[in-house]
Amino acid sequence: MLRLAARIAAIGSAGGILIYGANEIGIPAYGLIAGIGVGGFALALAAQSTIENLFGGVTLFVDSPFRIGDVISFGDQRGTVEMVGTRSSRIRALDGTLVTVPNSDLAKMKIVNYTRRNKCLFVHTIALDATTPVDRIRALLDRLHSIMMSEELVEQAGGSPRIRCVSVAMGRIDVEIRAYVLTKDYTVFLGIQESLLLQVIEAMEALEVKIAHPLMAASSFAASSMAASPRAASSPAGATVSK
Repeated sequence: MLRLAARIAAIGSAGGILIYGANEIGIPAYGLIAGIGVGGFALALAAQSTIENLFGGVTLFVDSPFRIGDVISFGDQRGTVEMVGTRSSRIRALDGTLVTVPNSDLAKMKIVNYTRRNKCLFVHTIALDATTPVDRIRALLDRLHSIMMSEELVEQAGGSPRIRCVSVAMGRIDVEIRAYVLTKDYTVFLGIQESLLLQVIEAMEALEVKIAHPLMAASSFAASSMAASPRAASSPAGATVSK
């Protein structure tokens, strides 16, 4: 510590002696130092964006939220990382366009890395017709549980798979199917998801369970509202109720 302090003091003393000697022989040392300071300040302002992007690139390199080839979402976009440079990164969007993002902006964004996930979430809500008998709903829940358990890539731990009747609303009864598929490959997941959904439809057809029709539910609600309205009931047919 003492050696470091001695070196700093020696460098400061040497600088002071040089400045004093330059002034003595007619060289405006103070003016040169002031000019260098102003020039350095202007250069720092001009290079501010470049420096921010450089530090952003260093941050991305140290944190390593993604690598080249990873599929990520950033902001409201998603794509595949093709290049990470010192100033910016290039990401191939899903529509094929190439997006160039400054590293300083990318380092501030929320980044979701889909390539590094260890499993895929399968979650769907089936809206059953409100007139479906309770015994058929119970039978359907049992059948759906058997379907999910028969798929070898569906995780069977920690309460997964989960099939539950989650809500009852106007004209519908909601059944939620939630499970994790043990694959990182999204294409494989889509194939398994398609197979499971088709089996769900087959089970509903076999048990004669119908999906709720949103338009019919809305019409039934509107009709019941009109029937319950005293003004509508007291108005003669074809008459217009004034407000």
